[in-house]
Amino acid sequence: MKATILCPECRNLVSYNSHFGAYFCTQCKWEDKSSGRQRTERQALLHKFRAGEKMTRKEIEEAITKCT
Repeated sequence: MKATILCPECRNLVSYNSHFGAYFCTQCKWEDKSSGRQRTERQALLHKFRAGEKMTRKEIEEAITKCT
């Protein structure tokens, strides 16, 4: 379960919105898209792996770091 955070714009309590796939402030409309971006990066990495694309150890470590 995702935690509740403070909106950096208006300091309102913001909960994770599963519809948007991100934290979304209903007061000022601020949206944190970092979790969606991480999901997209994980999917791209998985696609490369399944396609048998050759990746160096450094590329793999960088990709994993982006996803976390």
